[in-house]
Amino acid sequence: MRVMFDVAHWHHTPAGLRDFRPGDLLDGRFSVDEVPAAQVVANLFDGGPRSTVEMTVPGHDPVRMERRFTIDPYVNELFLRYEETKKSWANAVPSTHIWVADLPDDLGPGVYTLTVRATDEFGRAHHAHRILEITGSPVPSAGSAWSPTE
Repeated sequence: MRVMFDVAHWHHTPAGLRDFRPGDLLDGRFSVDEVPAAQVVANLFDGGPRSTVEMTVPGHDPVRMERRFTIDPYVNELFLRYEETKKSWANAVPSTHIWVADLPDDLGPGVYTLTVRATDEFGRAHHAHRILEITGSPVPSAGSAWSPTE
């Protein structure tokens, strides 16, 4: 299972790909202003219609994630970022094993351990953890002068 954070979907633009290193746009570090637009995306490999997926953020009730027929944001970023090197017949296509949920809007600045738990169609349990860092100010791009004291 791959767990990612997707913020506002603005990053699938040439400027977003230019200003951030690979994977930066899907990591768990963003500003408190971006929380209302942030989603947790879980790719439960080989998950299906009978699989269930939920996420938990400390201090909040578990949230059942919704299954969506959509492109994995990680795969989409790879295809967009390396457009000139991919084969012309290779395309990012929607997946049947993606689950999505919004982060709680009231998350304030701090560091959280997000947990995603899944049960597949055979009753087997899977889990993953991701660190989520919410900053009080906008997160700088890779090329900016930023210090950890901000």
